[in-house]
Amino acid sequence: MQLAGVRDSVINIMQYRQTFYERRALEFIAANAPRGGIYFDVGTHIGNHLVFFAAFLADYVFGFEPLPIYVEAARENIRANHVAARVFPHALGRHTGRVTHQDYAAISGTMIEMETRPLDDVVRDIRLNAQYRTMPISFLKIDTDGMDLAVLRGAHKTLTTERPHVFVEVASDKLRRDVPAFMKSLDYEHDERFASQTPAYYYRPK
Repeated sequence: MQLAGVRDSVINIMQYRQTFYERRALEFIAANAPRGGIYFDVGTHIGNHLVFFAAFLADYVFGFEPLPIYVEAARENIRANHVAARVFPHALGRHTGRVTHQDYAAISGTMIEMETRPLDDVVRDIRLNAQYRTMPISFLKIDTDGMDLAVLRGAHKTLTTERPHVFVEVASDKLRRDVPAFMKSLDYEHDERFASQTPAYYYRPK
C-alpha cells in the first residue's frame, strides 16, 4: 500500500513493517469474507482497511470518517493506490442527527460534535444509483471507538436483508456483552476474535 497524508502511530507501524496494519485480521477477512460486491468501512481512519478491501476483495468500498484530517488522508490514499472507493465525511450511528464524541485524533482527547446517519439510510440512497443497484452488500467493518453498537443498530435492515459478514471492534466490557447479544438476535454466529490494540469480533450469518 502506498501511503499519503498525515503521520500517526498506525502509519509509523505500517512503514516500519512495510505492510498493512492489522494484517492478521485482514488475512482472515480475505480468506472468509464474500468476494465482490460492496464493502463498508465504518471508521476509515487513513484508509488502511479500505484500500485492502478495494484492492483485493470488493467491487467497490464506501468509507465513513468524521474527522477531516483523516478524511483527506484516506482520499489521498485512494488516489495513490488507484482503487475503487469513496469516503463520506461523516459518522454512522443509530439515527440521523449529531452526537458528541471524543476526538481520537487529538492528544488532548477533546470532545467534538459529529454528524451521524444510519447505514440503512445510506444503503437506500446508494441503491438509487444504477451502478450499485444490483451489487450485494457483502461486508461491514466497524471501528468507531465506542459507537460500534449504535452503528449496528442503524444497520438493522441491512443486516437482516443483505446478510453481510461483519468485523466489529469491541472496545469496552459493555460492548463485549452487548454486541454479541445484538448479533445473536439477528441470527449471526461469532466466528473469530482478534486481539490487537482493541479486541474485535468477526461474524457471519447462519
